[in-house]
Amino acid sequence: MISTRSFLLCLVVAAVSAIGPCDKEREKAQQNQNILGLFVPECKASGTYKAKQCHEAYCYCVDPQGTQIKGTIFRYKDSPESQCECAREKHYIQSHHLIGKLLSCDKFGDYRRSQCLGSVCHCVNPKDGSYIGNGVHITQKDSLNC
Repeated sequence: MISTRSFLLCLVVAAVSAIGPCDKEREKAQQNQNILGLFVPECKASGTYKAKQCHEAYCYCVDPQGTQIKGTIFRYKDSPESQCECAREKHYIQSHHLIGKLLSCDKFGDYRRSQCLGSVCHCVNPKDGSYIGNGVHITQKDSLNC
């Protein structure tokens, strides 16, 4: 039979090993907090990087490993609500050479209000890309009132 002490030790070991890459970088940065201007990443509960990272007055979108997605740097004050989900999804599609889905993102990494998949276009929520209302044929894209 396993003792309470051994069980607690196993729980601690499991919790430590569950720390994700973002958590590790964040922890390391916080240990050096006396360094002026040091970047401290924002992490999800899972230990991975949040899609939007900010440092001083600028923000940028990152992939799940925390690498900046090219062309996504912007001033925080220009779009404090940006979530970078479109930039992250588009980066994934391109880096995995997937075909059939062409995303259109704004300069802050969010979804443009109209998106087309194949020959059908929809209005979408700019934060998560979810469809709003009915789609139209691509030839009628300009009739969408997003």
